[in-house]
Amino acid sequence: MQGYKKYKARFHHFGAMINENLLLIRNYDPNIPKKEWIDFIVHKNLLGKPSRNWTKELINGVFFPRYVNGTYKDAWQDIKLFDHYNINSNIIKCILYYHTALADEFLYDFISQIVYEKYYSGQIHISSNDGYQFIQQTPDHFFNNPWSDYLKRRLSRGIMATLRDFGILVGKGTKKIGNYYMPLEAFVYISFLIKQKLQSGEKLLKHPDWNLFLLNTKLVERMFLEAHQHKYINYMAAGDIIRIEFPYENVKDLIHAVCKSTIKTT
Repeated sequence: MQGYKKYKARFHHFGAMINENLLLIRNYDPNIPKKEWIDFIVHKNLLGKPSRNWTKELINGVFFPRYVNGTYKDAWQDIKLFDHYNINSNIIKCILYYHTALADEFLYDFISQIVYEKYYSGQIHISSNDGYQFIQQTPDHFFNNPWSDYLKRRLSRGIMATLRDFGILVGKGTKKIGNYYMPLEAFVYISFLIKQKLQSGEKLLKHPDWNLFLLNTKLVERMFLEAHQHKYINYMAAGDIIRIEFPYENVKDLIHAVCKSTIKTT
Protein backbone atom coordinates (compact mmCIF):
# COMPACT_ATOMS: atom_id res chain seq x y z
CA MET A 1 0.00 0.00 0.00
CA GLN A 2 1.04 3.56 -0.65
CA GLY A 3 0.27 6.43 1.70
CA TYR A 4 -1.24 8.61 -1.01
CA LYS A 5 -4.06 6.16 -1.72
CA LYS A 6 -7.60 6.91 -0.72
CA TYR A 7 -10.29 4.26 -0.49
CA LYS A 8 -13.77 5.42 -1.48
CA ALA A 9 -17.00 3.62 -0.61
CA ARG A 10 -18.28 3.10 -4.15
CA PHE A 11 -18.88 -0.64 -4.35
CA HIS A 12 -21.33 -0.86 -1.47
CA HIS A 13 -23.82 0.88 -3.74
CA PHE A 14 -22.94 -0.03 -7.32
CA GLY A 15 -20.76 -3.03 -8.13
CA ALA A 16 -19.94 -4.40 -11.58
CA MET A 17 -22.95 -2.99 -13.46
CA ILE A 18 -21.75 -4.64 -16.67
CA ASN A 19 -24.91 -4.33 -18.77
CA GLU A 20 -25.68 -0.82 -17.56
CA ASN A 21 -22.22 0.46 -18.38
CA LEU A 22 -22.25 -1.17 -21.80
CA LEU A 23 -25.49 0.65 -22.59
CA LEU A 24 -23.96 3.93 -21.49
CA ILE A 25 -20.82 3.28 -23.55
CA ARG A 26 -22.89 2.56 -26.64
CA ASN A 27 -24.85 5.76 -26.20
CA TYR A 28 -22.20 8.14 -24.91
CA ASP A 29 -21.60 11.28 -26.97
CA PRO A 30 -18.73 13.46 -25.73
CA ASN A 31 -19.83 16.24 -28.08
CA ILE A 32 -22.91 16.83 -25.96
CA PRO A 33 -22.36 18.79 -22.71
CA LYS A 34 -22.16 16.39 -19.78
CA LYS A 35 -25.24 17.64 -17.93
CA GLU A 36 -27.29 17.69 -21.12
CA TRP A 37 -26.26 14.14 -21.97
CA ILE A 38 -27.06 12.86 -18.47
CA ASP A 39 -30.48 14.55 -18.59
CA PHE A 40 -31.11 12.86 -21.93
CA ILE A 41 -30.21 9.42 -20.56
CA VAL A 42 -32.41 9.97 -17.51
CA HIS A 43 -35.34 11.31 -19.56
CA LYS A 44 -35.08 8.40 -22.01
CA ASN A 45 -34.76 5.99 -19.05
CA LEU A 46 -32.13 4.11 -21.02
CA LEU A 47 -31.17 1.97 -18.03
CA GLY A 48 -34.75 1.12 -17.14
CA LYS A 49 -34.39 2.23 -13.53
CA PRO A 50 -37.31 3.66 -11.53
CA SER A 51 -35.12 6.24 -9.77
CA ARG A 52 -33.72 9.14 -11.74
CA ASN A 53 -31.34 10.02 -8.92
CA TRP A 54 -29.96 6.49 -8.95
CA THR A 55 -29.26 6.74 -12.68
CA LYS A 56 -27.46 10.05 -12.19
CA GLU A 57 -25.41 8.59 -9.33
CA LEU A 58 -24.45 5.61 -11.48
CA ILE A 59 -23.32 7.83 -14.34
CA ASN A 60 -21.36 10.23 -12.14
CA GLY A 61 -20.06 7.68 -9.64
CA VAL A 62 -19.26 4.77 -11.94
CA PHE A 63 -19.39 5.43 -15.66
CA PHE A 64 -17.31 8.60 -15.77
CA PRO A 65 -14.68 7.56 -13.18
CA ARG A 66 -14.14 4.14 -14.75
CA TYR A 67 -14.49 4.65 -18.48
CA VAL A 68 -14.16 8.35 -19.27
CA ASN A 69 -11.83 9.92 -16.70
CA GLY A 70 -10.03 6.81 -15.43
CA THR A 71 -6.36 5.82 -15.48
CA TYR A 72 -6.61 5.48 -19.25
CA LYS A 73 -8.66 8.41 -20.46
CA ASP A 74 -11.63 7.71 -22.72
CA ALA A 75 -11.40 3.95 -22.32
CA TRP A 76 -15.06 3.90 -23.34
CA GLN A 77 -13.93 4.44 -26.94
CA ASP A 78 -11.83 1.25 -26.85
CA ILE A 79 -14.68 -0.76 -25.33
CA LYS A 80 -17.16 0.61 -27.86
CA LEU A 81 -14.86 -0.42 -30.69
CA PHE A 82 -14.52 -3.95 -29.29
CA ASP A 83 -18.30 -4.06 -28.90
CA HIS A 84 -18.72 -2.92 -32.53
CA TYR A 85 -17.09 -6.15 -33.69
CA ASN A 86 -19.57 -8.20 -31.67
CA ILE A 87 -16.76 -10.31 -30.25
CA ASN A 88 -17.02 -12.77 -27.37
CA SER A 89 -18.60 -11.06 -24.37
CA ASN A 90 -15.91 -12.46 -22.06
CA ILE A 91 -13.33 -10.26 -23.80
CA ILE A 92 -15.37 -7.13 -23.17
CA LYS A 93 -16.17 -8.19 -19.61
CA CYS A 94 -12.46 -8.66 -18.92
CA ILE A 95 -11.68 -5.17 -20.22
CA LEU A 96 -14.51 -3.62 -18.24
CA TYR A 97 -13.14 -5.37 -15.16
CA TYR A 98 -9.65 -4.00 -15.72
CA HIS A 99 -10.75 -0.38 -15.99
CA THR A 100 -13.07 -0.88 -13.01
CA ALA A 101 -10.23 -2.16 -10.81
CA LEU A 102 -7.95 0.70 -11.86
CA ALA A 103 -10.61 3.23 -10.96
CA ASP A 104 -11.04 1.97 -7.40
CA GLU A 105 -7.95 1.60 -5.25
CA PHE A 106 -9.72 -0.40 -2.57
CA LEU A 107 -10.91 -2.96 -5.11
CA TYR A 108 -7.47 -3.07 -6.76
CA ASP A 109 -5.63 -3.69 -3.49
CA PHE A 110 -8.10 -6.26 -2.22
CA ILE A 111 -7.77 -8.33 -5.41
CA SER A 112 -4.03 -7.96 -5.93
CA GLN A 113 -3.23 -8.64 -2.30
CA ILE A 114 -5.88 -10.77 -0.61
CA VAL A 115 -7.47 -12.65 -3.53
CA TYR A 116 -4.17 -13.20 -5.35
CA GLU A 117 -2.33 -14.37 -2.24
CA LYS A 118 -5.12 -16.72 -1.17
CA TYR A 119 -5.26 -18.20 -4.66
CA TYR A 120 -1.55 -19.01 -4.79
CA SER A 121 -1.52 -20.37 -1.27
CA GLY A 122 -4.25 -22.86 -2.23
CA GLN A 123 -7.02 -21.17 -0.24
CA ILE A 124 -9.82 -21.05 -2.79
CA HIS A 125 -12.66 -20.25 -0.39
CA ILE A 126 -13.29 -16.59 0.27
CA SER A 127 -16.04 -14.66 2.02
CA SER A 128 -17.16 -11.14 2.84
CA ASN A 129 -15.34 -11.56 6.17
CA ASP A 130 -12.06 -11.48 4.23
CA GLY A 131 -13.08 -8.09 2.89
CA TYR A 132 -14.12 -6.91 6.31
CA GLN A 133 -10.81 -7.99 7.87
CA PHE A 134 -8.91 -6.25 5.06
CA ILE A 135 -10.75 -3.02 5.86
CA GLN A 136 -10.21 -3.42 9.60
CA GLN A 137 -6.46 -3.83 9.12
CA THR A 138 -6.17 -0.79 6.85
CA PRO A 139 -4.87 2.44 8.48
CA ASP A 140 -7.51 5.18 8.88
CA HIS A 141 -5.69 7.63 6.61
CA PHE A 142 -6.44 5.41 3.61
CA PHE A 143 -10.14 6.26 3.78
CA ASN A 144 -11.59 9.42 2.24
CA ASN A 145 -13.89 9.66 5.28
CA PRO A 146 -14.68 7.48 8.31
CA TRP A 147 -16.52 4.24 7.47
CA SER A 148 -19.11 2.95 9.92
CA ASP A 149 -19.11 -0.73 10.83
CA TYR A 150 -22.36 -1.11 8.87
CA LEU A 151 -20.73 0.40 5.77
CA LYS A 152 -17.66 -1.81 6.15
CA ARG A 153 -19.79 -4.95 6.24
CA ARG A 154 -22.00 -3.82 3.37
CA LEU A 155 -18.99 -2.95 1.26
CA SER A 156 -17.43 -6.32 2.05
CA ARG A 157 -20.52 -8.10 0.73
CA GLY A 158 -20.64 -5.80 -2.28
CA ILE A 159 -17.09 -6.54 -3.33
CA MET A 160 -17.84 -10.28 -3.31
CA ALA A 161 -20.77 -9.73 -5.69
CA THR A 162 -18.67 -7.46 -7.91
CA LEU A 163 -15.91 -10.05 -8.30
CA ARG A 164 -18.46 -12.78 -8.93
CA ASP A 165 -20.09 -10.75 -11.70
CA PHE A 166 -16.70 -10.23 -13.35
CA GLY A 167 -15.90 -13.96 -13.07
CA ILE A 168 -13.03 -13.77 -10.59
CA LEU A 169 -15.15 -15.53 -7.96
CA VAL A 170 -17.71 -18.28 -8.47
CA GLY A 171 -20.65 -19.45 -6.38
CA LYS A 172 -23.79 -17.84 -4.99
CA GLY A 173 -23.61 -18.49 -1.27
CA THR A 174 -20.17 -19.79 -0.39
CA LYS A 175 -17.80 -18.25 -2.92
CA LYS A 176 -14.59 -19.62 -4.32
CA ILE A 177 -11.74 -18.11 -6.30
CA GLY A 178 -12.33 -19.51 -9.77
CA ASN A 179 -9.80 -20.71 -12.32
CA TYR A 180 -10.05 -17.43 -14.15
CA TYR A 181 -9.24 -17.49 -17.85
CA MET A 182 -8.09 -14.21 -19.35
CA PRO A 183 -8.95 -14.00 -23.06
CA LEU A 184 -5.83 -13.53 -25.17
CA GLU A 185 -7.35 -10.56 -27.00
CA ALA A 186 -7.93 -8.73 -23.72
CA PHE A 187 -4.39 -9.62 -22.61
CA VAL A 188 -2.89 -8.07 -25.75
CA TYR A 189 -4.98 -4.92 -25.36
CA ILE A 190 -4.07 -4.45 -21.71
CA SER A 191 -0.40 -5.20 -22.43
CA PHE A 192 -0.41 -2.42 -25.01
CA LEU A 193 -1.89 0.04 -22.51
CA ILE A 194 0.69 -0.82 -19.87
CA LYS A 195 3.56 -0.80 -22.37
CA GLN A 196 2.77 2.81 -23.29
CA LYS A 197 3.93 3.77 -19.80
CA LEU A 198 6.98 1.50 -19.65
CA GLN A 199 10.22 1.11 -21.55
CA SER A 200 11.24 -2.20 -20.05
CA GLY A 201 9.93 -5.53 -21.28
CA GLU A 202 10.85 -7.07 -17.93
CA LYS A 203 8.75 -4.52 -16.07
CA LEU A 204 5.81 -5.25 -18.35
CA LEU A 205 6.21 -8.96 -17.68
CA LYS A 206 6.20 -8.37 -13.91
CA HIS A 207 3.69 -5.54 -13.75
CA PRO A 208 1.41 -5.70 -10.66
CA ASP A 209 -1.73 -5.24 -12.78
CA TRP A 210 -1.46 -8.90 -13.82
CA ASN A 211 -2.30 -9.87 -10.25
CA LEU A 212 -5.83 -8.66 -10.97
CA PHE A 213 -6.21 -11.62 -13.34
CA LEU A 214 -4.51 -14.11 -11.00
CA LEU A 215 -1.52 -14.30 -13.32
CA ASN A 216 1.95 -14.87 -11.92
CA THR A 217 5.07 -14.10 -13.95
CA LYS A 218 5.27 -17.58 -15.51
CA LEU A 219 1.67 -17.40 -16.70
CA VAL A 220 2.18 -13.89 -18.05
CA GLU A 221 5.20 -15.09 -20.01
CA ARG A 222 3.15 -17.99 -21.36
CA MET A 223 0.49 -15.58 -22.58
CA PHE A 224 3.09 -13.38 -24.26
CA LEU A 225 4.41 -16.45 -26.06
CA GLU A 226 0.88 -17.34 -27.17
CA ALA A 227 0.33 -13.77 -28.38
CA HIS A 228 3.61 -14.01 -30.28
CA GLN A 229 2.44 -17.23 -31.95
CA HIS A 230 -0.73 -15.45 -33.06
CA LYS A 231 1.47 -12.63 -34.42
CA TYR A 232 -0.24 -10.08 -32.18
CA ILE A 233 3.15 -9.06 -30.76
CA ASN A 234 6.85 -9.75 -31.13
CA TYR A 235 8.20 -11.36 -27.96
CA MET A 236 11.91 -12.06 -27.57
CA ALA A 237 13.69 -13.28 -24.44
CA ALA A 238 17.41 -13.86 -24.06
CA GLY A 239 18.44 -14.41 -20.47
CA ASP A 240 17.41 -11.36 -18.47
CA ILE A 241 16.79 -9.30 -21.60
CA ILE A 242 13.15 -9.21 -22.69
CA ARG A 243 11.86 -7.33 -25.69
CA ILE A 244 8.15 -6.92 -26.34
CA GLU A 245 7.13 -5.02 -29.45
CA PHE A 246 3.69 -4.20 -30.79
CA PRO A 247 3.17 -3.81 -34.56
CA TYR A 248 0.51 -1.12 -34.11
CA GLU A 249 0.56 2.65 -34.40
CA ASN A 250 -2.09 3.11 -31.72
CA VAL A 251 -4.64 1.26 -29.62
CA LYS A 252 -7.35 1.52 -32.30
CA ASP A 253 -5.11 -0.25 -34.81
CA LEU A 254 -4.54 -2.98 -32.23
CA ILE A 255 -8.26 -3.44 -31.62
CA HIS A 256 -9.03 -3.60 -35.34
CA ALA A 257 -6.29 -6.19 -35.92
CA VAL A 258 -7.15 -8.36 -32.93
CA CYS A 259 -10.89 -8.32 -33.56
CA LYS A 260 -10.58 -9.07 -37.27
CA SER A 261 -8.27 -11.96 -36.48
CA THR A 262 -10.70 -13.26 -33.86
CA ILE A 263 -13.65 -13.11 -36.26
CA LYS A 264 -11.71 -15.06 -38.91
CA THR A 265 -10.93 -17.87 -36.50
CA THR A 266 -14.45 -18.27 -35.12
